[in-house]
Amino acid sequence: LNFLNEIKSNKNHPQILLGDLNEEPGGEYAGLLLGRNSFGGMKGDFKDAWKEKGPKEREESWTYITLQPEPKKRIDYVLYRGGLEIKEIKTVKNQAGLQPSDHRALLALFDWVKT
Repeated sequence: LNFLNEIKSNKNHPQILLGDLNEEPGGEYAGLLLGRNSFGGMKGDFKDAWKEKGPKEREESWTYITLQPEPKKRIDYVLYRGGLEIKEIKTVKNQAGLQPSDHRALLALFDWVKT
C-alpha cells in the first residue's frame, strides 16, 4: 500500500498499472485499487480499462487459460488514471499450436488528454 501513497501525489500525471492480480474483478485487492474498498484509510482511484471500454461479452475478458484451450476467468488488468482516456482494449488470442503463457495478453490503446 505504500506505493499508493507515493504515486497519489502525482495522480494528475498519466499512470498505468497493469498485470496479474490473481483475483477476479470483484476481489478485495482489485477493489482497493479501484476505490471500492479501503484499508487503513487508503483507497485507490484507478479505472479498470476493461470495464470502461472492453467488449461486454464476459468471455472476451477472460485471460487466465491455465494451459487449457480456452480461458476460464479474468485476473489480468490494465488500470489507469490521470490524463488518459482508454480508446480500446482487447485480449490477444494465442495462435494455433502456440501458447507461450498461461495467460492471454491484453492490448490497450490510450489517448493522452490534457487535464
